[in-house]
Amino acid sequence: MVMTLISPTTVFVKLSCSYIIITKQLKEGRINSKPWFTSSLNKSVQKKVKLYNKWLHTRSDVDLNKYKKYKNKLTSVLRNAEKLYYSNRFNEIQGNINEAWQIIKTILPTSSNKGSISEIEPGNNIISDKITYL
Repeated sequence: MVMTLISPTTVFVKLSCSYIIITKQLKEGRINSKPWFTSSLNKSVQKKVKLYNKWLHTRSDVDLNKYKKYKNKLTSVLRNAEKLYYSNRFNEIQGNINEAWQIIKTILPTSSNKGSISEIEPGNNIISDKITYL
């Protein structure tokens, strides 16, 4: 029986390479959950990130202005893309209230009981949603 010894650095390199490949695949495979967010919009966001990183390295006013202009334009494009997508969706399902409410529920954020009233005081009476035992 022949035993070969593997150096710790070799084991570390092999493990780290497999880890890097897996994390890279996870990052690249991430899909935005927003249905209106297309691959071309994703490329534009990546370009914005590159412009920002370039400005971080150079800290020049020219690069900052390029980044700001691109960021502002991209923000308006993203907003318009979202509006157009939902406008088209509502036009497609015109007359179907159930589907319309399903779309509205996906657009609106889910909220907790922040807006609920736990106690009111009409006159001298206190009405509460808490159960009190006598």
